[in-house]
Amino acid sequence: MHNYTKYLLLTGLLAILVIPQSCTNVTGTPPAYVISTPRVPQTVISDSTSLHTPESSLGSPTAINPIYVAQGSPTVEASREIPPQFSNLTPQQILASKFFKPGSLTDSPTPLRGGTLKIASTFDIPTLDPRQLATGGTMVLANFVYEGFVRYDQSIERDPIKPAILPSMAYKWDFTDGGNQLTLNLNAGIHWGNANNPLELGPEITASDYQYTLNAYKDNSALSKFYEFLESVEVQNRYTLKLTFSQPSFGIIPFFASSMGIQFNPFLADKEQLNHAIIGPGPFILDSYENKSQVTLLRNPHYYRNDFRGRSLPYLSSIQFIYAPDRNSRLALLKTSKVQIAELSLSPTEIDAELTTDSNLNISLEIPSGIQNSIALQLDNLNWASKEARRAIALATDGEGISQTIFEGFGMPTDKFEWWYWNDVLPSWEHDLDEMYGQYNNHTNIEKAQMLWDQEGLGDLTMKLTYYPHSTIFTDIVAAVQKDWKQLGITLQPTPLTYSSYFTALRQRTSVDAILATQNPALDITNAVYNRVHSKGSGNREGINDSYIDVLVTQLGHQSGQNIQRSTLQQLRQYLNEQVYWISLPSVAFISGTMFRTTVHGIPNGNHSSFRTFYQGKVLAEVWID
Repeated sequence: MHNYTKYLLLTGLLAILVIPQSCTNVTGTPPAYVISTPRVPQTVISDSTSLHTPESSLGSPTAINPIYVAQGSPTVEASREIPPQFSNLTPQQILASKFFKPGSLTDSPTPLRGGTLKIASTFDIPTLDPRQLATGGTMVLANFVYEGFVRYDQSIERDPIKPAILPSMAYKWDFTDGGNQLTLNLNAGIHWGNANNPLELGPEITASDYQYTLNAYKDNSALSKFYEFLESVEVQNRYTLKLTFSQPSFGIIPFFASSMGIQFNPFLADKEQLNHAIIGPGPFILDSYENKSQVTLLRNPHYYRNDFRGRSLPYLSSIQFIYAPDRNSRLALLKTSKVQIAELSLSPTEIDAELTTDSNLNISLEIPSGIQNSIALQLDNLNWASKEARRAIALATDGEGISQTIFEGFGMPTDKFEWWYWNDVLPSWEHDLDEMYGQYNNHTNIEKAQMLWDQEGLGDLTMKLTYYPHSTIFTDIVAAVQKDWKQLGITLQPTPLTYSSYFTALRQRTSVDAILATQNPALDITNAVYNRVHSKGSGNREGINDSYIDVLVTQLGHQSGQNIQRSTLQQLRQYLNEQVYWISLPSVAFISGTMFRTTVHGIPNGNHSSFRTFYQGKVLAEVWID
């Protein structure tokens, strides 16, 4: 490991010799979120006619993230109108309902200060080092304490599917050279926190710090794939970084805004303390941590962000996670008011039942991603060398049946790409499945499946299906597939693994026959296609190695504009769906990510919120309790 103190001195001297260059022109037509700075919610705030970027006491312009204050927002009693009929709504009706309307999850007009928020949680945290990405819990705690260059909007009026990207540690970002260079202008006057007492100010955060962290992520971390096109990181001055990429990399901005885009403390890395300590500029400070017991975080008195009225964030005084490994325990803690929030995954019928029997509960929903899981066929297994054999088991899998039974009719057909990348409405089993998915994926035809299987002469087979029993839903899906494939003469042996073993199997492709694979997070369409189907993609669970696919992926990566990208993506999807490299499994069309007591306010719905993808720290920075 490099000695960080020496590294800091060296880059600081070099920075004096670098003349900052203007970075205001963006060539080509990049996505809206990367054109200068920043995207902001287009919402009128009470007592305000426009959003503005005030001068911060930090010495640099810092955009203030507005907290939505609803005038005449729905009361708690009004929000009870929908739940008794909730399970009778279609997914589209749910997305159009008051559950996703601004202000629907809060009836308090003024954020309150103080209080301890208690949360029933499941995560197990073997390391605090975000470079390792060992478990979800690792990123949960890190996102309370560390920050990224940019962040997703967490206010109530946010777009629930594509929330705006707002400033965080950087107040300005600009691409040049067609997206091959990115300049980040950092806020001044923000500090890491003192290593001996995190409640006190530590070293000021400078560009040299982030030069160190970005190179460390690229060279030695579980996240290195996200940085593979990063060629160099240059310090232009104390608060300016220039990143150079080997190809246009507009997708790095949504990555930086995600839960994985946080930057760790290089001073802790230098002392080899990242495994058991996290000290940063985020909204909360880690106070105590007992694995499989509890975690307590305190309000950071030096947090640099304010709400739209200039009040310092966060509102909460402290947060406590209470370990509760099974769902019934978490729900019991919530219903007995031992906690105010529980991380749950409930069916529509269960949501109706809980909200109807307890009027002091509320729900925060997650928008469907459509890529929850698939069965990844291991293509180095000779049984899957024939596409007709792959097509046979796809046709033997009753996806719609799984949707109707396990997901209570709220399942949706899927492939490896989020539906909004290629479709304007949520896909359903009533749509033209041939047009959307080809002739094999998300289709069931036992007679044709048996004909194709017999044609290949594979006969009776015994094979393993490796999976991680994350919930009873996963186990139920595996049992359904086991029954379906029996019709072809396949004796399926479900093989549950611990998280560590399963994660290793996914990364190293050590499964012999097939694996129930949860996809890599998709930050934008370019990252999605590269990670999931390119021959070098980290999410290529099947080991696909097809030059035609690689060409299309590269072509899409150099394109801009939604219509052009959609056209190329459709070519790619059509080819992949004909090859059937994986068995598409239905995804639940929406899930309950969070259930909370109505004394909790300010929790938003949708993507990158309601605790989705380990984003709790950013969500709870703007939450308050009565």
